[in-house]
Amino acid sequence: MKTYKIKLSDGNTSEVQALSEKQARSEMMHRFASMNVMGIKPPEILEVIEDEESN
Repeated sequence: MKTYKIKLSDGNTSEVQALSEKQARSEMMHRFASMNVMGIKPPEILEVIEDEESN
């Protein structure tokens, strides 16, 4: 597992543990889907960066 930092359009950065950048992006989209269900508009994913320090 690698750690990926995901920059969001709301100015926040989120960390995700995943095997690949694609999986990290999918995990974030999954989290956003549950926000959508609650009526919260999720931010956009701007960038997915592998966290060199954590890996």
